[in-house]
Amino acid sequence: MKFLDKNPVGYPSGADPKGNVPERFGLQTMPTSYLIDQRGVVRLVHEGFRRGDIDTIREEIEKVLHGR
Repeated sequence: MKFLDKNPVGYPSGADPKGNVPERFGLQTMPTSYLIDQRGVVRLVHEGFRRGDIDTIREEIEKVLHGR
């Protein structure tokens, strides 16, 4: 979790020390983030990390938080 040590986040994040998750969930890119709404519906799958995507991700989070 060296990445999270350097880049702390304010939301739950899982660890996969044995490296089983990518194959089990068909992940193509790391990191892959999922935005899941209050009903458990996946609202956004974001693959990779590019600083230019932050505004789009923030907008989607706001939509979920406001029930849209």
